[in-house]
Formats: sequence, C-alpha cells, structure tokens
Amino acid sequence: MKDKIHFNPNQSFFSLCVFKLTTIIILSISASIATVIIYNSYHELNLNLSYEGFNNLLTILKLPIGVAALLIPAIAILVANHRSEQTKAQMELTTHQISLSEDQLKNVQKNNNFSNHYKHSDEFEKYIDNYQKDKKEIALFLYPRELHSKIFPDSKKGDYSASHDFAKFIDAELFNFLEIAAGLSHQKYYRSSSNSLDIFYIRLSKYLNMNDDATLNTARRPNPEDPLELGFTYQELLKPIVFISTALVKALAFDEDHAHSSILLSIAEFNPEDLPQNTHTGFNFKEKIANTMKLKVNGPINSNQP
Repeated sequence: MKDKIHFNPNQSFFSLCVFKLTTIIILSISASIATVIIYNSYHELNLNLSYEGFNNLLTILKLPIGVAALLIPAIAILVANHRSEQTKAQMELTTHQISLSEDQLKNVQKNNNFSNHYKHSDEFEKYIDNYQKDKKEIALFLYPRELHSKIFPDSKKGDYSASHDFAKFIDAELFNFLEIAAGLSHQKYYRSSSNSLDIFYIRLSKYLNMNDDATLNTARRPNPEDPLELGFTYQELLKPIVFISTALVKALAFDEDHAHSSILLSIAEFNPEDLPQNTHTGFNFKEKIANTMKLKVNGPINSNQP
C-alpha cells in the first residue's frame, strides 16, 4: 500500500514526491558540506582560473561532489521500483479485464441459452402442433410447452438432448402397463385389470397433459363403475397405450440423436387393428410385445431392460 502511495504507477517518475524528496535531501546535504568547507577555508583560497585551480577545486569539494553523486544510484533504484509498480498495476489491470471478459462471456452465454431455450420451445410446440394437426380420435398433447419442460429440462442451460430420466420414467410406466394388461387374458382378473388400466391411463395422461383419448373415457359411459358390465373390448382397453406411445415417439424424435427404447417402439408400432374386438379371448398383449422385443416368451420381462 505504501509503495502505491510513494510510487503511484499512474504518475510519471519525475512528478513523484519520493523522487523530489530524495533529490532535495541529497543535494541539500552536498550543498551544506560544500558550504562548510568553503566557509572554513575561505581565507586560504585564492582565485585561480587555470587548470590547476579547477583541479584544486575538485580536490577541495571531493566530499560534497561524492555525496551529490549518490543521487545517480538512488534515482536508478527509484526508477526500477517505479517500473515494478507500473508492471504490477498493468498485470492487475489485465487480470481484471480478463475477469470482466469471462463474466461478460458468461452473461452472453446465459442470455444465448435463455434465448435459445425459448426458440427451442417454440419450435417444439410448432413441431407437435404440426404432427397433431387434423388428427382425430387419437391421444394428443394439450400443452406442448409443458411437455417440452419435461422432455428437455436442461434446455435453459444449453442442453437440448432428451432427458434420460424422462425416457426411463416412460419405460418404467410401460413395463408397469404390460404387467397390468397381462391380467386381461384371465377372466378372473379381467375386471380388476380393467380398473387398474383406467387408473393408469388417467394418471399418465394427466402427467403428460393429454386429451381424453389417452384414457378409457369411462365418464362418458352410462355406467362408469363397472368395466365388465360396459363390455370394454381389447381395442378399447389397449388402443390408448398405442396412441400414447406413438405420440411419445414423435415428441422424443425432436431430439434427432435420441435412441428410442425397444419397449416404446414395440408398443408404438403395434397395429391396434390386430387387437381382438371381443373380451376374454385369452389374448396376451404382454407376450405380443415381448415377442416383438425378442424376449423370451416364458421369461419375466426385466423392467430395467432398455
């Protein structure tokens, strides 16, 4: 701190107080010594303008001249110190500018990410709207922007890849669905499985913000309390999951590098017309999908299988 006060890097060397003070002190000492010598030897000195007189003057004033000569190394030391302070100040300024540049770069990157996030969200909404245009009686996304936040949760950070956690969640839901649907092939569990599927569709469609075609629409039936009495067919019970899977494949495909899981593709590519119209036929949707996924028919489906 004292160095910065005495050797202000923003001042020229000759304007520094330390330079002026050092010069005054040394010259004052030299002048004082010379004055004392001349005063005490005044009566012994005679004016002689020859070379002998000048040489004699140098001999007489050797000490004060030597003291005055100390000003040269003293100034050299002061100059070196002043340059050191200037170099240090320049380095600090450069470091500060670099820090500012990094902060500005971060702010620019943040603003770009923010802008690109909304652009990405807008493009996704247009992409979904274009896909769903003129489609009827199919599972549709009601709020594409909310779906975008689920599929691309890190888009504000500049990451536009589909969320692995979202894809993993959907796969887990689909495996859960197959386990429930397996009960439809047994008359004993048909009613409970139908009720479970109804709950499943309502829960999943609510999470994905999908329309009523992603559910069984039991509220529109005369008696929504008894699926057996209503006579739900396999097509009515299983079509929604095919439509939901198809819509999810399309939504996830917005990330061109995303690799769809085998279970999602298997269900999405399943032809709903291959589902039987009547009930209690022994049709096993789980086994059909397992065969498509090239899994063992008699082996359990591993819920961790990608």
